[in-house]
Amino acid sequence: MDDMVHRPDRFTSVVDGPSELAALRRRVRVMLAGVGEEHVVDALLVTDEIAGIAWLSTRQPFTLRLGWAGADTIRVDVTIAAEPPARGELGTSAQVLDEIATRSGMTPRRGETVLWADVPVAAPATPDGPALDAVHVTEPA
Repeated sequence: MDDMVHRPDRFTSVVDGPSELAALRRRVRVMLAGVGEEHVVDALLVTDEIAGIAWLSTRQPFTLRLGWAGADTIRVDVTIAAEPPARGELGTSAQVLDEIATRSGMTPRRGETVLWADVPVAAPATPDGPALDAVHVTEPA
């Protein structure tokens, strides 16, 4: 039997509201199989905050991407069809990003904004069991 485990190194999910955060969290945990719990929790917190900012800024479905940005960093980013929210509008989300992410920002583009954050994580060890390739979040309309 092959002991190799397929762990995705990135994923993209279309998220249509807060009810889909549980599925999004499962995908983050699958991607970070073998990473220490404290790093997984940090990644989950940052992913939730970025997703929350995106939803509250537009109240429309958005695409969230998470991927390795080096051996010990993951990047969470979303593109929203809106101007960047003012930092004062971010409330506690800004504090979470400041405390956990090594870098974060909002990059305006024509008619849209990319919200992103880099989260430090330890390089994953080989997990004990099989990992899933994907967890369904939602189908785009």
